[in-house]
Amino acid sequence: MDRVTSEICWSPCCWEHLHRYYFSTVVQIIGTRTKVSLRIIRKSTLACALCHALYSRGKLAYILDGEVAKLFADAGIICITSVISPYRKDRDVCRALLSEGDFSEVFMNVSLPICEARDPKGLYKLARAGKIKGFTGIDDPYEPPLNCELELPQKGNICASPCEMADTVISYLEEKGYLQA
Repeated sequence: MDRVTSEICWSPCCWEHLHRYYFSTVVQIIGTRTKVSLRIIRKSTLACALCHALYSRGKLAYILDGEVAKLFADAGIICITSVISPYRKDRDVCRALLSEGDFSEVFMNVSLPICEARDPKGLYKLARAGKIKGFTGIDDPYEPPLNCELELPQKGNICASPCEMADTVISYLEEKGYLQA
């Protein structure tokens, strides 16, 4: 090893994760019942509305998927993921990637009939006809979360607008102190 590389070492910074912790979180928006719920129950639409609302409040936020969210959260950015995850164990794996308190699971609890009514591609009809196998909510199970931080339920046959849902998520984040500073 030459002199230059032997003298290179990591210097701790006074602005470590402990300080950034109060300003970051990962918000995972999950849907219900269907592998195609991305369009049908508007998880992505909510993610966009939430990101816009946070940005308008001067907060750093970004919509991501996968393990990249952990890196962004560690940098103090509020990360929003909009994922299709019908199994608890998969959601638990995402939660385990982050420190306790760094992960907020938001459950968009929408009934199967609402999802089917919003199906612009007719995928539910195909699944019910047996043309699509392993379709969550039809011939594959959906495991609702047992311990989500926030649930966004439908009211009767009506779902709140994406902006109304984003406001609910922001209220939760404010209450938990993620939007301070």
